[in-house]
Amino acid sequence: MTPQQLRHLREARGLTREELARELKCSAGAIVQWEGNSRAIPTWVVDKMLESATITLPLKELHELIDIALQREADFGSILADAIRAYIANQRGEDKVSQFPDPKPAQNPAPQAQKPGQLAAEDPVVYQAKRRSK
Repeated sequence: MTPQQLRHLREARGLTREELARELKCSAGAIVQWEGNSRAIPTWVVDKMLESATITLPLKELHELIDIALQREADFGSILADAIRAYIANQRGEDKVSQFPDPKPAQNPAPQAQKPGQLAAEDPVVYQAKRRSK
């Protein structure tokens, strides 16, 4: 993690250096040194900052990513990582080709009946992400 990334994560959470220092159980001076690049950011700080990072994604878009994973017979985490890599490549002006092949054409696809106002989470299809063993 770079000093700029540390500062961005702190500011994105709306924390002052003093508030982050209390949360991390360190001094505000240590935060100043890490963000100022005068001292290396310890691994435990990186871990703590990434543990508390959140991603907000509209439910409709999450549902769409899950559908893509099912169509391509890939696990959801891989599809999400691929989408993030493609976004980063796009921001850099690079061409990013998906590591996953195009979906296979569906054979006799069943119509998806969805009630008006029904949220994707209420969809009768149950999705279960594959867990990686540690």
